Amino acid sequence: MLDYLPDLESDFSAIHGIWIDVEAGQFAGLSSRRFFQTAERLPAYQGVMQAHVMAEEQRRQEREQGTPVTMPTTNGGAPADTWQGVKVIPLTPEMAAHGMDALGLGGVVDYATSA
Repeated sequence: MLDYLPDLESDFSAIHGIWIDVEAGQFAGLSSRRFFQTAERLPAYQGVMQAHVMAEEQRRQEREQGTPVTMPTTNGGAPADTWQGVKVIPLTPEMAAHGMDALGLGGVVDYATSA
């Protein structure tokens, strides 16, 4: 997670409206515990961290299958609904109701250990 601090800053502001500056040590009054609890949930929302999780899942599938799995892109760049070649699927309440496993994100966030 610490490798993605600029992306966390972006998602915190875009998704939660919380402005943090890791370099300046400003965490909008969040305790370290609350910061990490919130940060680990970010892949559940459409944002940069979700795209990282999806890209990692694609790499895992490629390793397991032994063949590359590629996401469709257009000539000259990725379509608006992709990020770095990974299709971004907005999380709707209906999708969330089916649980993280149904979305292919099972195990990404362990809510049992989050307070």
